[in-house]
Parts: sequence; structure tokens; C-alpha cells
Amino acid sequence: MSSNMYGIVRTVHQPTAVDDCCSCKFFNNQEENLVVACANWLKVYRVVAGEASPSDTGSVGSKQKLECVVSYHLFGNIVSVSALCLPWKARDIILLSFKDAKIF
Repeated sequence: MSSNMYGIVRTVHQPTAVDDCCSCKFFNNQEENLVVACANWLKVYRVVAGEASPSDTGSVGSKQKLECVVSYHLFGNIVSVSALCLPWKARDIILLSFKDAKIF
């Protein structure tokens, strides 16, 4: 008698810890994006300039916030992420490395 056992894994919650990140021009060459790798999720954020409130008159620096533009669910945990700027491309290329393989 032969019995096969199969494992099924389902992630209930998205990861909350950041493993790696980089800054690049992912969508176009006018805006800078923040690319964040969280376990098997890749999220791309846009930096949005916020308005200063009247109570922030003594604070130093500009008000900015992050807006999540897109998130990708990938198969396998991301080990590292980096951006590559090619001179003949208007946008940057993201290089992802996984534990088992490297994928462009």
C-alpha cells in the first residue's frame, strides 16, 4: 500500500516585516518609487508630497507620505532586491534574487 502526502500552505495574512528595499524609477522617469520586499510580496510605493498643517510651523523638513501603487504576490521568498539603471531605458529595471534562483 502506497500513500502520498501532500502539503498545502496558505498564507492568511500578508507579511508585516520588510526584508529589503530600494529606490528607483519603476513606472516612469519623472517620479521616484520605493520598492519593498516583504517575504513573498513585492510592493511599489509612490512618494506623495503632503501639505503642512498649521500646527507644524516649528517642524523641520517637508511632509511626505507613501502611497502603495501596486503589490505583487510571488512564489518564493525574496532574498534581495536592487535597481539597475540602463542608459537606453526610460525606467529602471528591478533585479530580484530568491533562495533557489535568480530572476530578472
